[in-house]
Amino acid sequence: LWRGLNGVRSSDSFVMQGGTEFGVLSTTRSVEVALTYSLGHGDAAADEAMILKLRTDSFLQRGASLGFLSAFPAEDEWCYPPLTFLMPTGLRHKICAPSGTCF
Repeated sequence: LWRGLNGVRSSDSFVMQGGTEFGVLSTTRSVEVALTYSLGHGDAAADEAMILKLRTDSFLQRGASLGFLSAFPAEDEWCYPPLTFLMPTGLRHKICAPSGTCF
């Protein structure tokens, strides 16, 4: 699952210790959708946008699929409850949007 964030930077404390999302955590199975959200309206610099890849080991760790009731079913949205804790693995991937912006 993927999450695109706009207007944020990863802090050193998040990279080392992880962090908690205080609101509903929205993710998607589509990296293209996550890229769209991370780039916002095209005004975000690459250093102020972030893509998170969530790795889960079983269906018990995945959020709830909202595709069946979504106004945008192509986004294939999966949500996690507030206070979901995210722990970085330290792995980094290079992902490039069709516009040429790379993360």
